[in-house]
Amino acid sequence: MGVVPSKFTTTRSQVRFTYASLSIEAGRPCPSNPVDLATPSEWHIADGPVWLLSNYCRKGPFMSVRNGMLALLAEEPRHCYALKADFEDRTGHTWAINIGQVYSTLERLERDGLVAPGDESDRGAGRSYALTAAGRAQLERWFSEPVLVDPPPRDELAIKLLLAVGAPDVDAVGMIRRQRTALMGVLQRYTRQKELLDDVTELPGVLLHDALILNVEAQLRWLDLCEARLARRGTRSGLSDRVGGETT
Repeated sequence: MGVVPSKFTTTRSQVRFTYASLSIEAGRPCPSNPVDLATPSEWHIADGPVWLLSNYCRKGPFMSVRNGMLALLAEEPRHCYALKADFEDRTGHTWAINIGQVYSTLERLERDGLVAPGDESDRGAGRSYALTAAGRAQLERWFSEPVLVDPPPRDELAIKLLLAVGAPDVDAVGMIRRQRTALMGVLQRYTRQKELLDDVTELPGVLLHDALILNVEAQLRWLDLCEARLARRGTRSGLSDRVGGETT
């Protein structure tokens, strides 16, 4: 996946550059407004799942890369290329990062006193970096604090359905059924991909697919609930019409 800014306070031009990179690699057009891509989207490269980095404009994904670097450096000092390779390996090869992002993230971490540069590698791999005491404290806070989605990320499906329910000329039930069919295809694809992974040697990929599958299953359950509630609303509306006709 393309370059993802490592800090929350990014400029609109930086965000647009990020989304342009994602669009090129994913083979999709980049919207003129980068905020459009702050809604959950599925990005597939070589038919493999890429972690759903929904809500880029929030703090989470940016901080995950930053703290992920700290976690790797807590194990041992590493140079940039090793950090890139190990980060991708530990995340199941589903979150690729650009080497330029690794460099820029390390520069910010060094500026903030969280890592310290070491000696240049004698094998041409560049300078290695080690975690500082402040970096270890930051990492411990990150691991100990729960991840709360509050406020919830923008969900295009939810917004689309909520607006459809109130629109007189939109077939909300038909939209739900089309969405359900599409999600069932996604669920089957994730399930097949998970079956190809080894529970021991490819555990990160297995855990990631667990999350993807459960997320799709939750969306399917929500669609079932929405359709049931719409059906009950239609029944009550019809009953009210009949009662009103009898009393007139």
